[in-house]
Amino acid sequence: MNRTQCAATVALCAALLACGCGSDEPAAAEAVQGTAYICTETSEVFAISGNEPKAVNPQTGRRTLAPAMYCERCKKWYPAPPLETLQRMPGASLCPKTGQSMNAAGPLPTLSAN
Repeated sequence: MNRTQCAATVALCAALLACGCGSDEPAAAEAVQGTAYICTETSEVFAISGNEPKAVNPQTGRRTLAPAMYCERCKKWYPAPPLETLQRMPGASLCPKTGQSMNAAGPLPTLSAN
């Protein structure tokens, strides 16, 4: 991944986190919001509001959720590498199965409270 792609990935993540911050519309009228997190034990995906490095799994109460990236080709979420890894390693954002570039945008499940 070159610097432009890395900057675009970081900008996309920041935009997803800031999505809807200045809106006067009621939250119920908006689409599902939040950040995709994947459980490192079960691979279940959650939409969580907030941006903790390791979020609490609402079903188990343990800190097993990590930010996730989505592969459009295989339609699957994977744990996202740390930001510094994304910046330093060109292939860090590639899907481990298909080799396609992954991103933070993808179909989110219903929002869970953190």
